[in-house]
Amino acid sequence: MKRRYLGLLLLVSLWMLVVFPPIQGIPEREVLGCSIFTITLGDKVLFGNNEDFYLTGTYIKFVPRIDDDFGYVTLGYDENDHEYDGYAMGGMNDQGLCFDSNGLPEVSLDPKPGQPVAAFHLLEEMLYSYSTVSEVIEWANTSTWYLDMLASQIHVADATGDVVVISAGTDGNVEFTSMEDKHYIVSTNFNVANPENHIPGCYPCWRYDTATDMLDDITTEETLTVEACRNVLDAIHQEGDNPTRYSNVYDLKQKSIHLWFERNYENPFVFDLDEELAKGYQKSMLVDLFEISSNDTTTNTSLPDAISSDLIIISTSAGVILILVVILVRKRSIRS
Repeated sequence: MKRRYLGLLLLVSLWMLVVFPPIQGIPEREVLGCSIFTITLGDKVLFGNNEDFYLTGTYIKFVPRIDDDFGYVTLGYDENDHEYDGYAMGGMNDQGLCFDSNGLPEVSLDPKPGQPVAAFHLLEEMLYSYSTVSEVIEWANTSTWYLDMLASQIHVADATGDVVVISAGTDGNVEFTSMEDKHYIVSTNFNVANPENHIPGCYPCWRYDTATDMLDDITTEETLTVEACRNVLDAIHQEGDNPTRYSNVYDLKQKSIHLWFERNYENPFVFDLDEELAKGYQKSMLVDLFEISSNDTTTNTSLPDAISSDLIIISTSAGVILILVVILVRKRSIRS
């Protein structure tokens, strides 16, 4: 009789693992996103970005000019007890130079002995130090990148309409990709210089394809508007485990910032960069800025939901086995 019950417990355990297999990774459309584009027509240069991640604490920070350093604004994460807290995910300076980045698998770079090492907060350094894409390219070519590796590609644009995407090449050096003969450039989570370097599920990329199709339809300076860029960001925003936490459009000529929070594309917050910098140092959490209670946002966590799902399934299986064991013990005690 004892062997029969043990056999039953084993069969139930195997059934649970077959019917509810552990979830492997994150759904393809929701992996660590971020979609970026720059588009320029006539005298307009607009830069759009969706910030997609599972962390919830997001901020905007204004840092005024200090001595020879440019003033700038950055966006990023904070109050998450995470290594990304305080790190600039994107931003623009008072010269109209801006950046954001797409996450990628790490690629090692060849060390460059004797060259200065770019600071850990190298992208914030870029904002207070440089005003044009050509200066950024020279800096990138003459610096040793932090830890001699890249785990992202950096999309940089300036007020003249010059644009570059900096990424790891196949030869251990950084590559520089420009717009070439188009009036726009898009970057998502595959390396534009080496597509084999991509986040799983992101090449081909539906966000990239959708954005290019929509930007192809913007052909005149009159149709290139903040609203048109917002529509692109809305079309490629993400839900799920790594949703779009905020979206932004920078007008690099006017130095204005249009910001949308938690996929609400009807209510932007608009800043004039020069006016905000004139007020001195400022930092605000976006949840407070948009007057949305933190109870209305996804619960903060340091683990993606996919990992949590594994734990739930394991706990469920263990619970069923425990119930069967209790039933077995009770039956034995009744008989005795």
